[in-house]
Amino acid sequence: MLEAHLQRASQGDRPYADFLLDLLEAEARARQEARFAQSLKRSRLPAAKTLEQFDFAFQPSIDQSQIRELRTLRFVHEAGNVVLLGPPGVGASGLARARRTLRSR
Repeated sequence: MLEAHLQRASQGDRPYADFLLDLLEAEARARQEARFAQSLKRSRLPAAKTLEQFDFAFQPSIDQSQIRELRTLRFVHEAGNVVLLGPPGVGASGLARARRTLRSR
C-alpha cells in the first residue's frame, strides 16, 4: 500500500499535504475494514452475504422497496432503529447479517 502511494507521489506534482491526506485516509479505511472483519469473526455468524445476494424469491412477503430504503442507511443519520421480526426461516436473520456492497470512490 505504501509503495503505491509513494510511487504516485513521485510521479505527480502534488503538495505533501495531499499525499499525507491520501495516506491517512487509506490507513483509516484499512483499519475500519480490519475492525469489521474481526467483529464479524468474533460474532461466529454464518458466512456473510451482501444485500444484493439476498434471494427475495425465497420469501416473497419481504417488501423489497423497504429493504432498498434500509440500504440507504438513512435511519442511521436520523438516529432511528430497525427491527426485523419473523418466525424462523423467513430470512430476517439473513437480512440482518447482510451488508451493503461498498462502492469505490
